[in-house]
Amino acid sequence: MFGSDMLNVVIGLVFVYLLLSVICSGINELLASVMSLRSKNLEKGIRNLLSDPNGSGTAQQFFQLPLVKSLGRRVTSSTRHLPSYIPSRTFSLALFNLLFPENEDKGSKTIQDVRQAINNLDADPDLKNNLLSFVNNAQDDLDKFRTSIETWYDDAMDRVSGWYKRRVRAIILTLAVVLTVVMNADTFMIVNVLWNDASMRNTIVANAGAAVENASISDTSAATERIQFASAQLNELQLFGWSPSTIVADKVPDDIIGWLRKLLGLFLTAVAVTLGAPFWFDILGKLINLRSSGKVPPTLQETNNESSGSLTSGRA
Repeated sequence: MFGSDMLNVVIGLVFVYLLLSVICSGINELLASVMSLRSKNLEKGIRNLLSDPNGSGTAQQFFQLPLVKSLGRRVTSSTRHLPSYIPSRTFSLALFNLLFPENEDKGSKTIQDVRQAINNLDADPDLKNNLLSFVNNAQDDLDKFRTSIETWYDDAMDRVSGWYKRRVRAIILTLAVVLTVVMNADTFMIVNVLWNDASMRNTIVANAGAAVENASISDTSAATERIQFASAQLNELQLFGWSPSTIVADKVPDDIIGWLRKLLGLFLTAVAVTLGAPFWFDILGKLINLRSSGKVPPTLQETNNESSGSLTSGRA
């Protein structure tokens, strides 16, 4: 019995972490979309790649190319957002179009034509030197030159992805701290409630099992849908918050030891949330499978019904 209760407490805690992670990741996705973080990050990477950090020279010409503009999301009939992703093949074709504008002769080009176009390009010397090194390594093979450009671009995009991931981690951490403090999602407090309240524990375990079985929290669904689902689950539990309407009693500590414990509990929750929804969903699935051979505990409503029935029978 003790082992079963302990497992259910762990499942409940992991489910709470999962719900909070889903809310944070969903908000992050909405912010990234509204602020066009991916496209801005890509633009910064290409500016650096083309040795045009201000975006007023070669990079500006690059993003004005029809081939590149067509990848951006259309805002109006005449304007588009910058693209958030450019394939390496498209980049090499666009760069080739930059070397040989459309108004020039469209006949077949040789590696010497490319070399001459690079020398005539109005660009930063570092960019021209990089391109000329690719030409020299190509040894009269135009396809090899294109391949070098694509590899160069892919390597740069790996660094850009690293920038974006670090930025996202910082945003997620900020969201996790704010959400944890606002909701008073103290890990110690959550464990205490789940351990002492069998009805709450059974309800949250049942909800966790249903979420795993139905894949209710799926990365394929829209961010707003995931946020709404997670928020509804948390609201149903009424486990969090600083107000008297929530279940927990130790909302505001009254001594230093209590505040230290509270801060540590909030810190643990915030750190757990930064691990991400996929991580906790995977852990939750394994825990649910671990206990699947046992009897599923009743929900809060079922527990109340059973208690009511027993009292009635006793009076009879």
